[in-house]
Amino acid sequence: MQVSPKDSLTIKVFFTINYDGVARNGFVFTTPKEKKRVALLQIERAKKNWKVYIKLIKFYNEITDLDDSNNITIINDIAESTQVLDYYSPDVVKAQQKAVSSDRILKKFYVDEKWGLLKDADNDKRILVQPSFCDIGLFSDQEGLAPVCQDGVGIWGYIDRQGTLVIPFQYSKAGEFKKGKAKVELGMKKLTIDTTGREIR
Repeated sequence: MQVSPKDSLTIKVFFTINYDGVARNGFVFTTPKEKKRVALLQIERAKKNWKVYIKLIKFYNEITDLDDSNNITIINDIAESTQVLDYYSPDVVKAQQKAVSSDRILKKFYVDEKWGLLKDADNDKRILVQPSFCDIGLFSDQEGLAPVCQDGVGIWGYIDRQGTLVIPFQYSKAGEFKKGKAKVELGMKKLTIDTTGREIR
């Protein structure tokens, strides 16, 4: 699909679901899993990237297109209030990514002057953290932690391999973990911490 930078599109996506659960409006997925759904997505240009919003999800009917006979709306018009996905141009992400783990599966990528974190494995390719850091350091093999710099503030904390912040942002400098220890600076004070952020000698 080719679109111009000024386009705002609404597209229709057909899909089946392999999940038994409850939607936001309390509707329980109890119909056969092979029953098709249809989603209306609104796509808007955001600089070099695209923002995708869910407008509507309903059951699909080949005759009426949207199955109004059942009058079951799973999700309705949340585009104005809820951003559900940031889609980054593959060309932009591919050109600006660097491996931050020894197995090269975890990579940081640069968009709009901020770094995010993605996973790039054969069967698992996804963005773990949206671009929000001024920098991301290397993950230690043993501890599985990497130093990250909070954008706009310049203080450091540590995230795990899932992108979860495990040691809060508080350090003016933060080094990589080795044998369960990392050297950091808290103001003018130089410290050594363990993987919980506790000061050790």
